[in-house]
Amino acid sequence: MVTVTLEETESINDADKQLLREKLQAIEAACASFNKKAAKTALADLKEKTWPRPVRDKLSAIGEYLLHSEFEAVAAIAREMYAG
Repeated sequence: MVTVTLEETESINDADKQLLREKLQAIEAACASFNKKAAKTALADLKEKTWPRPVRDKLSAIGEYLLHSEFEAVAAIAREMYAG
């Protein structure tokens, strides 16, 4: 699994960091209630922006897990990303 470190997100401005955190929290909450559509919508919002490669890789992993309705894995990745 790819880990996103603070150093790798330093190139992201504060507004984008806030957006990333909010959408990741929305994805985690959607997964807690098994709401695939809400999680996919939040992910699509994030994918509209240009992110550093480690973040893009994590978002791609979230998309893959959502495709297979693996809500626990998605929530874990989202939580790791915004907590880290």
